[in-house]
Amino acid sequence: MDAPARDCCPFVDFGHARCGDRFRLDSLSEALETCFSDAYSQCPSYTALNRRFGEAGPPPVAVVITVSLHGQRQQLRPTGS
Repeated sequence: MDAPARDCCPFVDFGHARCGDRFRLDSLSEALETCFSDAYSQCPSYTALNRRFGEAGPPPVAVVITVSLHGQRQQLRPTGS
């Protein structure tokens, strides 16, 4: 079975810096109107990212979360290691 057509920006999950300003509380309505609708194709950030990376998007970025437990810093990775 084919995946349904996407009705939001394919780059929304990547958290790219070009899109960061839209995802603030004071401009969230703009993100909803643009990023999560068919209007994303008119967005200058989408156009630039699509030109640079194509529909596949940028390569994944490793996520490391640093926590402090009893004054000692520890790094956690999604793999649990």
